[in-house]
Amino acid sequence: MIQLGNTAVTNVKTSGTLTAGSVTYPSSHGTPNQFLTTSGSGTLTWTSPTSISIGAIGTATTNGASIASGVLSLTPADGTNGGIVTTGTQTIAGAKTFTDAPILTSTSASQALFTDANKNIVSNAITGTGNVVMSNSPTLVTPNIGAATGSSINISGSVTADAVTAKKYIAIIPTATTAAATTEIDLSTGNIFKINLGANITTLNLNNITAGTYILEFIQGGTFTVTFPTTNWKWSGGTAPTITATNGKTDIVTIVYDGATYFASAIQNF
Repeated sequence: MIQLGNTAVTNVKTSGTLTAGSVTYPSSHGTPNQFLTTSGSGTLTWTSPTSISIGAIGTATTNGASIASGVLSLTPADGTNGGIVTTGTQTIAGAKTFTDAPILTSTSASQALFTDANKNIVSNAITGTGNVVMSNSPTLVTPNIGAATGSSINISGSVTADAVTAKKYIAIIPTATTAAATTEIDLSTGNIFKINLGANITTLNLNNITAGTYILEFIQGGTFTVTFPTTNWKWSGGTAPTITATNGKTDIVTIVYDGATYFASAIQNF
């Protein structure tokens, strides 16, 4: 054994390799980012790192995480099992595909996700059923309701608007009513009503009326008569008409109701 100097020696220079015990170190410094690897038989060499793909790792399973055929599966994900658990704000780049519906534990049930003015995802309460549900009284600013090629929009109930602009409207004509001594007309079912006269009408009741214009067509089936109401009724010319008593003739009565008074007029003998 050769002892080089004493315990104060801080550097040993040699032009060849340096062997310590059974390990031989290289005499060059290698290139940036290389590291020393061993052959397992006492020789160390400088080695450049190589990238490792998931597929090269093979197959492994630990704490619920598994790798198979290059696919890393993280399930379930919590504090003890394999997965990704984050508590702060995260940025995820690129499009992501979820094979199952994600569950957001920070939101309440039966809420919809929206983005706010700062592009943050927020959840808001919803009501009703369907794929997309608005609140009971949403505020729509210049909405385009229905597709350009749509043929109709069905609305159950009334529509309230300051002004409505339309090219035309289609009046609803319910099934014709067969006259009886007491004849009931439900004005909530349409705007134009046909009454086939096969009996004298002594009592004519107009039910469920709201402010608007209504047309009554009296189609004579013989020589029958109609007694019109008198309370809050005003006729053009001051007198209620006498229905044309010729079989097959039609008399048309137009009623304008302003919420208090029935303003009526008749065109006869069609």
